[in-house]
Parts: sequence; structure tokens; C-alpha cells
Amino acid sequence: MNDPFGSDGGPPPDPFDPYQRPLADSFRTDPYLIQGGPALDGIAVASFVCSLTCCAAPVGIGLGIAGIVRTRDGRRGGRWMAVAGLVLGVLLTLGLAAGATGLVLLGTSTYFFDDARAGDCVDIDEQDDWLDISPADCDEPHDAEVVYAGRFTAELRTSYIEDIGFCHPLAKSAGYDGLVAGGAHRIDPIVESDDVEAPEIGDYFVCVAEAADGDQLTEPLPRHEPSGGGHPGRDETDSDRETISSLDLRRGDCFDEPELDEDDLVNTVTRVPCNARHDYQVVGNVVLPKGRYPGEKALDARSDKCLDLFRDFLDIAYDDSRFELDYYSPTAQSWRKDDDRAITCLAVHPRGRKLTRDLEGIAR
Repeated sequence: MNDPFGSDGGPPPDPFDPYQRPLADSFRTDPYLIQGGPALDGIAVASFVCSLTCCAAPVGIGLGIAGIVRTRDGRRGGRWMAVAGLVLGVLLTLGLAAGATGLVLLGTSTYFFDDARAGDCVDIDEQDDWLDISPADCDEPHDAEVVYAGRFTAELRTSYIEDIGFCHPLAKSAGYDGLVAGGAHRIDPIVESDDVEAPEIGDYFVCVAEAADGDQLTEPLPRHEPSGGGHPGRDETDSDRETISSLDLRRGDCFDEPELDEDDLVNTVTRVPCNARHDYQVVGNVVLPKGRYPGEKALDARSDKCLDLFRDFLDIAYDDSRFELDYYSPTAQSWRKDDDRAITCLAVHPRGRKLTRDLEGIAR
């Protein structure tokens, strides 16, 4: 007779059988038991971490966008981290960009006292407790002109502390006699020092001339060459200027930007004294072998020798110098007609400003 409950009459199962399959209900959980959420999304976590690191903030933006997409259906956790990573990444990246822009502007607009020369024109922005000085074009409206630049010696330091007319004899020694006597300009010192009232020996300073009525200057101030030698940045007279062939330029020559002929070629230049305002100074010539015209690419390769001439002339490697390098090279026409066999290597101001002194041995 069969068991009405489907038993075959054998012994009942051992309730402690280790191989017995568990009942289905054993996997059911209490509906009121708090369960763990979905696993955190790795991309969302990475976005949040990257956004807290300055250099990786832009990466955090991309990861944040990806994390938001990956967590939108709720199957992955960490959506808040993706959102936070995106927001923080954007803010930090914008901050870094603004900081970099500020550094670029500071580097290109700040007037360096150790490179200051009489004859430089500047704009002066007065802040709460300091002055922001930036270079200006002397032929455009500007606030002041440097009439003397130097460093404090023991004697100059004493004179500065005790004498309210400190700048007047210095400006006069630099050739600004008429400026001092005229009374139409105010001449004041600007000092680069931790203590402007009592600067240290060796601190830099400049004396600047401004219009006494507060108006801007519109041209270089009148200046003559004082006896006993020239001063950097003086205005040259017509007798100082000499038109020569560009083929006659030699090491140490200073000259102005030439006018190009109808074929955009440089034929003549105006040579000026190096203590006058000028555009270029020759640091040397690379002599080329005779023969057929080598072509522009070959000449460009030969121009690398200008780097050595630049270093020897300025007494500093090109990569460490504040000044830039340019050169003139022969054309096929000048090679054939004028026997032009030299690359002329030139030093120029990095910001396109006029040079105001001889750069030989300047080591800057």
C-alpha cells in the first residue's frame, strides 16, 4: 500500500544530513531588515579623487561625466561622487587657468629693476601699498620715463636717506640737465627693497620723471650725452646715424629695423651708437663656404651656429638669456650678385622693445 504522502516506506530523512538541500524559504529575508545599497561605481570614485588633485582636475571632469551616465539607473552607487567630481574638477581647472594667465601677464608686463636703463618709458599703477610698474612705448602716452637706474652703494644709501633731492644729481649725470632745471617735471625715486625707507646696500632703484601737472608724457624726454662718455638709452642725433650696406654689418654693430625693398630684401641699414635706442645688435657672422647657393633649408641649419656666437657675445647661453636671437641670411640673388657669404646673427629685445645699451658681456 502506498504512502498517501508519497513516501516509499523507507526511513525518514536525517534532519542533520550535511548534504541535504536547504529549503527554499531559507533564502528569504525579513522585509524590514536594512539591506546594503548597490556597489560603488569605480569611475565615480575615480572622478571624485581626481577632482581633489590639481594636476588631475581636468581628468576628473571627464570621469565625472562618465560616472553620472553609469549611475543614472541606480544599479551602481556613488552618483553623488560623480557629480561632486565634475563640479570640483571644473572649478579647480578654471582656477588653474586663471592662475596661469596671471603668471603670463606678470611675466610679460612687469618692469625688472635689474634690467632698467635710463630712457626707458613706463606706466605706473599705484595700489594700496605698492607700485605696479610696466614698460611702455615712449612714442605713446605713458606715465613716466626712467632718468637713472642703479643699485645702492653706501654713499648713495646715505644720500637717499638724508637728501630729499636724491634723484636730481643722478638725473643730471645721465644727461637730463635741462629736465632738472626746467621745473616742468617731478623726479622721484622708486626703490625695490624690503625697507624702502632704509634700503640695503645693493638694492635696486630707479629715478623716474613725471609731468609736474600730472599729465601723461607723449614722447621721450630731451637728453644730451654728458661729457665723459655716453649713457644707455640716450637719443641720438642725425650725425650719429649712418646708412651702410647690410653686407657691412660686423660683430658689435647696433642698428635700427631696416626698410625692405620691393622684393622684401634688406639692402641697407642705419647703424647707430649702441648707447642710443636701437632694434638690433650683431653678435657675430657665420661665414659660409664658396660654391653654389645652398638653399634656404641648408642656411637655416647653418644658422644654429648663431647660438654659439650669441653665448660668446652676451656671456650667457641663449636658453638662459632674456634676449632673443634673429638672423639675416643670403638670398639666391645676393649670393650670386653681391657675393654674400655670411649669416648675420642678431640679438633683439624679447618684447619687441628698443635696446638701449651695448649687450656685449651683459650676462642676462
